[in-house]
Amino acid sequence: MKKFLFPVVLLLSIASLKTYAGGTEYKIRFAGGGNAYWTGAGNKYAVVKKMNDSNWYIKQTTLVSNMITGFGKWWDHDVIASRACLLEKDGWEDSKSCIKGEGGLLVLPKNSDIKDYSIEIKWNENGAEQYVKFKLTDENLK
Repeated sequence: MKKFLFPVVLLLSIASLKTYAGGTEYKIRFAGGGNAYWTGAGNKYAVVKKMNDSNWYIKQTTLVSNMITGFGKWWDHDVIASRACLLEKDGWEDSKSCIKGEGGLLVLPKNSDIKDYSIEIKWNENGAEQYVKFKLTDENLK
């Protein structure tokens, strides 16, 4: 019985951890770059993952492909600065409502909807500081 029970408990533990870790995740592609497989130009993305009711983690990732082989490689970059600004009804942000993040970690008010915010991030890539501002939509859900 113990030999049977251990694998079942282990499987349930892994499944529950995967469910906990598999929270809401958005992936948004930035403008520019082109088709990485044909031009070799890198395509840049932000991945925004919900950690709990108020914490969101953001990373930046770039897909670079070899034009000859077609194989691609993802390069992850830590976000060095971030902020989220609440959008008004007219679509403009209220700078007084901005929440400054700690690197890639944003702490929003509990149970707030991240789609109600504009998000700005900075990261270092190719020896230069990069910057982008974006808004998440349901189309970005992964």
